[in-house]
Amino acid sequence: MTKRLIWVIGLSTILSACNSEVSNNQPTEIIEVHNTVNYTESTAIQIINDSHIVWLEELFHNAIQLDGIVDMANPQYQIQLTEQQYNVWFNEDGTAVFTDIEDTHTLHKISDATKLKEIINEYSFLMNEKPPTLTITIGEQTIKTSLGLHSWSYIDRTTGEQTGIKAETLPPTEVVDLENATLVDLNMPINMNFEHEPNRYEIRIWSSDNKVIATYKDLSDIKEKGKVVCEILATWQQGTASYTFALHIQ
Repeated sequence: MTKRLIWVIGLSTILSACNSEVSNNQPTEIIEVHNTVNYTESTAIQIINDSHIVWLEELFHNAIQLDGIVDMANPQYQIQLTEQQYNVWFNEDGTAVFTDIEDTHTLHKISDATKLKEIINEYSFLMNEKPPTLTITIGEQTIKTSLGLHSWSYIDRTTGEQTGIKAETLPPTEVVDLENATLVDLNMPINMNFEHEPNRYEIRIWSSDNKVIATYKDLSDIKEKGKVVCEILATWQQGTASYTFALHIQ
C-alpha cells in the first residue's frame, strides 16, 4: 500500500427510513463519510521534548474540524503527547488529517503539516535502534557495505526512555572479501546516500596489517589503486557507525 492518504471525501451516505408511508417531500439527512488509508502497521511516536509538546498541543487544538464522520482505519502515525494521543495521516499536498484517540470518528485537518512532519521524522530517527543504512553507487556499480563497529543511542518506543547499544566487530580487513572487490572507476559519478545524513564522516583506507594508511573526505579523492579496504566512519548526535567495503580501483 502506498504511503499517501488520504482523506477522501467519499460517498455521501444517505440515512433515511425506507418507509413507503414517508412523504417524498420529507428532507433526507446526508452525512459525509471521510475515508482514510489503512496502514498495515502504524508507527508509534512518543513526544518527550517540552517545547514540541506545547507546539503540537496548540496545533491539534486549532485544527479545522471536518463535517461528517470518518471511516476509521489504522493510522500512519500514532502520536503520544503528555496525556493526549492522536492518529495522524499525511497527504501528498502538504496537509494532514488526524483523529483524537478518544474520538476516532471526528476528523480534523491541518492545512500546513510541514513542521509536524519534520518533528515526526526527527522522532522516528531518534527511535531507530540501529544506525542508518548506507547505499553507495559508482557508475553502474552498487557497492555492498557492511555495518561494523557502532555505538548508538535511541529512545525506547515502549518506555520513552533513552537507551543504547554498543557493537564491536572484527577489523575492516577481516570483514570484507578483498579478493572479490568490486571493480570501479572513481572518475564515474559517485553517489553516497545515508538513510539519514550524518553530521560528519571520513573515509579511511586500511592496510593488510590492520592500519589506517590514508583518510579522505570523498571517495573521488582516493589516490590508491588496485584492491583496497575502505571504511566510512560516520557520526550523528545519536552515536557513530562504521561501514566497510572493498574496491578494486582502476
